Parts: sequence; structure tokens; C-alpha cells
Amino acid sequence: MTDQSLLKVFIVEDELLIRESLRNLLVTYEESHQIVYAGEASDGEIALSMMREIKPDILLTDIRMPFMDGLTLAKYAKELFPWLHVVIISGHQDFEYLQEAITVGVDGYLTKPILSKELDDVLKRIRGKREKKLLEQSNPLNQEIMIDFEYYKEHFVKKLKEGKYSADDLFEREKRLAITFVGKTFTILTAKLEPLSANKSFYYQLITRFSELFQADDHVLLTIFDNFTMVGIIAGNSFKESLNKAYYVADIIQYELRKQAIETFLIGIGSTTNRLSELASAIQKSEDALALTSFSPQQQIVELTVPSSRVPKEFSVTLMKLLEAESLNIPEILKDIETIQITDKTTNPLILNQAILDTFFLWIKQMDETSYDELTQEYSSSNLEMICQTPTLFKLTSRLLLEEVERLKKQERTDGAHSRADLLIQKCVDYLRENYNNPNLSLQFLADHLELSPAYLSTIFSQIEGITFIDYLTNIRMEQAKKLLTETQHKIIDITFEIGYNDPNYFSFTFKKRNGLSPKEYRKQHTKKARYDDQSH
Repeated sequence: MTDQSLLKVFIVEDELLIRESLRNLLVTYEESHQIVYAGEASDGEIALSMMREIKPDILLTDIRMPFMDGLTLAKYAKELFPWLHVVIISGHQDFEYLQEAITVGVDGYLTKPILSKELDDVLKRIRGKREKKLLEQSNPLNQEIMIDFEYYKEHFVKKLKEGKYSADDLFEREKRLAITFVGKTFTILTAKLEPLSANKSFYYQLITRFSELFQADDHVLLTIFDNFTMVGIIAGNSFKESLNKAYYVADIIQYELRKQAIETFLIGIGSTTNRLSELASAIQKSEDALALTSFSPQQQIVELTVPSSRVPKEFSVTLMKLLEAESLNIPEILKDIETIQITDKTTNPLILNQAILDTFFLWIKQMDETSYDELTQEYSSSNLEMICQTPTLFKLTSRLLLEEVERLKKQERTDGAHSRADLLIQKCVDYLRENYNNPNLSLQFLADHLELSPAYLSTIFSQIEGITFIDYLTNIRMEQAKKLLTETQHKIIDITFEIGYNDPNYFSFTFKKRNGLSPKEYRKQHTKKARYDDQSH
């Protein structure tokens, strides 16, 4: 049985005894139902924060809870995780909620007190639904319909970039494309990947999976081209909502590609606009910015800095390769720039020069935000326009900017200079180590504290630290638990609260799952070892 076939189950229930009972039942069903217990929370707000990182397949949630009820949680969760199966836990007095639950699209109900047969039946139904869906997707007729729709989306995006559609044309195509254009703000997502097996079979596999994930979401239009690039138009009711949604979509794409063992890819969060007339240029600018960004295993989701003007594509590739070199050959780069200035007869010389300087500024910003800020203050828009119109000034400025790129490259080699993201995550890590004992500490809590989007924080945290936020926090709590178990006589129930947990049984369960021993067994074993070490000296 592969890890990919296991369904991750997450519990949300404010009653401790019911939560513990469900947890124990799930553990006994892990092998027979091909599931894995993935975590739990006592209320909807904490649950949503944890689920962003765990990405469960099944949610078991109580219908009545403090802070956020189960139906509200289910609505938000299904927006974030389109594949999610929701099972509602209710009491006999909760029938007024059940009608609303139907509109949310739940997959089953469990009535308190929960019987093992009820849970067994629900899990079987969910597994059956998934297998039926996979069978339908493998049907040649359904595959043909899906491929036709993908080609339609591809054709639409190409025509959109060419400026072929008016606002009325877009409104007419809303239903066919299953996206809402009216009154929305849009963030553009672009991606490129180098799959291990770039063949048609893998291309169809990608289309099938992402169609399944996003087909019911009228805020996402994702197109996968046969050269393994992607363009996503992500809609929202505001700039913030659209941008946050784009990060969630990027996170899901990253998660799915990694499940397929694809590691060389780049997902860019690009322009945001609330004007339909600007969609075409927003897509083009985002694609151009992605072309200027190199693959990095540490940073697979990036916020693109979109140049204000465009370098001809054939030149941008050459310029990119020259700038990627460990040590810059500045005279050679300046010579190549002169060549393109002479040979390019189609681009306005002023626009071309602006685009070249934009590329240098973009590169500097990716390397060091502070240097970029200082340079943009030094070179105002009016100054840059004059520079681009004066050949000698343009050449001098190009040389100075290239020298700054070279200086930053040397600084990276000698000092291992930290990026803004590195410094931000270091701040997060410091905060976690100082506040791990806060039971309310979660991804959402820390994102609010730092005034960041939780999706953005989750993305950069896992990219830089190599593990998710929740795993990192759990590791810290487990380290502290071991220390308290071996160095103090504190009761296990007291240690639970000292390290930030509210539920002693959940603490014991998590500790044993990670260490192979219960807290009591761990204390006994390590106390004996300490005594033996003392006697041997």
C-alpha cells in the first residue's frame, strides 16, 4: 500500500471524550480502510489553521462548536481543499442544521454517541465514492471530454493574451469556463516544470488530477499547456482575497506535484488587477517575469516582480543565462546589449532600454531587498527616462547596475547573505521557541501576529525549514516534553499544559506516535539510564 493511497483523516470535536474515542477507532481502522489518523482540534478556528498544512482527505467535524461551527468550517475547508470529504457529527437535537449541511455537500453523518459500525459504514462509502470517481475518469469518453475542455481553456488563454476578447466576450464565456468574471479581482498564477517523464501520459495525468481538484471552484481557471507550463486566473472579491486564494492554489499545485515525485518546478504569483481589460497584459507580464526567474529547490513558490516593460523573449533568455553565471562578464553583457540595440528594429529603443534596466532591477530585488530599495530611491522614474534616452548614460547605468549584481553575488558567496524570507522565518522560529507553551499558538495566530497571509507564511516556512509549521511546533513541544520528563518530577498532566497542549490524552498519543513510547514509559526508561550512567562513573 503506497502512502498516496492512504486517506488522511482529521477530527474536529470540542468534547474531549468523543475526540479520544474517534481517534482510537480511526487507529484500529487504519489498515482495513487504508486511512491514517492525521490530527485533531477542539474548535474550527484552530482546525482550519492546522488543516492548511496537513491537507486531509476526510474531515470529521462536530456541528456545534465554539468560535466556528462545523458547517462554517466545512464551507471554508472545501474552498481550500476541493478534494475534501466532510462527515458531520451531530446530536439528535441538531436536525435544523442538517438541511444546511446538504447545501455544503457533506459525505456522511455520525450521530452521538458514535457507534463503530456507523463510522465503518461512512469510511466504506467514502472509499467507494473515490474508487467510482477514478473509474469514471479512466473511461475513454470522459477522458476525451476532459481533454477537449482543456484545449478549449488553452485556446481561450491564448486568445485572451492576444487581446481578442472584450469584457462582453468574457461574460459570455463564464458558464462554459466555469469561472465568475463579473465584479471580481484577479491574481495571475503561472508555473513551469520539468517532469521526470515529460510525455503525453503524464500530461493527461496532470489534467485529470487538477480537473478533479478545481472543476467545482468558480474562482479558479487553471490551464495546463502541453509544454508543461500553467496559467491560472484566480478570482476574488478583493485584492487580498484574490492573492490569498492564489497562494492556496499554488500550495495545492506544489503538494500534488511533489506527490508525483516532481521536484523541479516553479510557481509564480504574479499581477493582480480588478480590470478585465488588463487581464491580457497581466498574464503576459507574469509569464515574462517567470521566464526571468530560475528554478530553485528551496523556493518553488515565488512572488513575481513584474517588469513594467518587456524585453524581447529571445534576448531575455540570453540575458538570463548571462546573469545566472557565478561571476559576471560585464563587458560581454554590455556588448550583447549593444548588439540587440542595433539589430532589434521592431521595439521602440526607449522601451527596449527601459526593459533592460527593469531586468537588472528585478535581479537585484530577488537578491537583496535593501539594495533594491536604495537604488529605486536613487533612480526616480524621470531620471530613468532621461537615462534611457541618452546612450552614454544608459551604458554607464547598465555597468553600475551590473556591478551591483556582481557585488551581491560575491556577498552571497562570502557571507551567505540572508534573504528577507530567511529573516522572516528566523523571526517565526524565535517566536515559536519562546511561545510554544501557548495553547492558542497556530499558523493563523502567528500570521495575524506578523500581519501576513497564513498561506504565504505556510509556503515560505516549509520551503526554508523543510518541514511544515505544525511539524516544527510539535517537534519543539516534544523536545521540551522529553526535557521535563527526565529532568523534573512534574506530573504528566502538568507537563501537558506546560508545553502548550490542553488534552493530556492527545499529548500522550502524539508523544507515543513520535517516540515509540508513552510519556510514562519514556520517563521510566530514561530515569533508569540516568541512574546507570551515574553508577558507572
